[in-house]
Amino acid sequence: MDPHLAADPFWASVRRRHPDVDLVLLPPEPPPAGPPTDPRGDDEAAALVATARAAVEEAARTLRLPLVAGAPPRAVVAFGTVEGTVVVRVRASARHVADPGLLARLREQLEQRGWHPRRAEGEVARIAAGSDGLRIRASYAAASGAFLVEVASAPLAVGRERAAALAGGGGRS
Repeated sequence: MDPHLAADPFWASVRRRHPDVDLVLLPPEPPPAGPPTDPRGDDEAAALVATARAAVEEAARTLRLPLVAGAPPRAVVAFGTVEGTVVVRVRASARHVADPGLLARLREQLEQRGWHPRRAEGEVARIAAGSDGLRIRASYAAASGAFLVEVASAPLAVGRERAAALAGGGGRS
């Protein structure tokens, strides 16, 4: 019996109950790579966010998100999924949309621009696509007429302090 199995009461109990089953414990996986240890300078981080903001806003304009939300798209900066990162995103939503073809038209627009959207059906129809460091997620619930679309950048590594300043201060830069 593997010494790791004997040392762990859970696996020792499993082994006693199922001696005919071979148990193999793999070593723990290394932690995921975190943000860079050398954070970007303020000017470099601001330029990176400005570039992402311009790309996200352009994608939102190209896909006519203002028509859905009734207001021009406005990019905001939010915390990324890894410490020291931020994402730039534009969201638009509408309620009581009686247009079941809305997602199909959005998907067609994405395909015409070289994106490869994936579609999921269900009570809420969804599409997701990514291209050139941007991702788009959209959903439409026919029962309620709720439509939501989001265009977002990939996570941008800017360092912990700069991320807090960009995303923690109301998401504006």
